[in-house]
Amino acid sequence: VIGQVRRTQLIITNIGAGTLTVTKGDVPAVANNGIILSQNQAYIESDDGGFRCWQGSIQCVASGSLNVTVVETFETP
Repeated sequence: VIGQVRRTQLIITNIGAGTLTVTKGDVPAVANNGIILSQNQAYIESDDGGFRCWQGSIQCVASGSLNVTVVETFETP
């Protein structure tokens, strides 16, 4: 479809001292119930080897005040 963009890469990195919980979809994130990232851990997915990067929303919840980096790469058809 003209004008639509598609996510081809997603990187979420917890650079804080606490725990970050990540969930994919519209359901609110719940602490320690999903993809759990401790300090300096990253979650990475991309279009590679037949895998298609997640296109939906991403929800996150932190155990406290954290620094988080998010990198997304998009392409237009």
